[in-house]
Amino acid sequence: MTLEEISKHKKVCDAVTKTLESWDHKKSQSQYDKMDASFNGDSRHKVFEIKDLYFSSYSGVYGDSNCGTHGNIGDEKIFKRLFIEYLSMHWRTIFSAIAKQANAIVAGEKQQLVDSYQAKIDELEQYSVEEDA
Repeated sequence: MTLEEISKHKKVCDAVTKTLESWDHKKSQSQYDKMDASFNGDSRHKVFEIKDLYFSSYSGVYGDSNCGTHGNIGDEKIFKRLFIEYLSMHWRTIFSAIAKQANAIVAGEKQQLVDSYQAKIDELEQYSVEEDA
């Protein structure tokens, strides 16, 4: 991962954390009479949208490259409504988990980048520079 990609992950972590903190602050203030945080809520206040989200489930056996889809949700409209309701009930947990995940990625990738640069520095230090006498 590049330094730029690591920085983008850090920005996601910081933005999500700030969103949670801002929500908590506003929720504790009495002057707010309208508040909502939900999935598929009021689209005028959309924070993000995932247009290509789907769930897949498949399995295959050793020695056979074919895979079969398995699983059934019954009525897709009902499942979608229940799924969105669940996401909305647990949005804080989801956002917190995403911030933690982004932070963990940043920490791990940062260390790999530091190690990589340190190895290059160590390699360069093997070459001595002769000074003019």
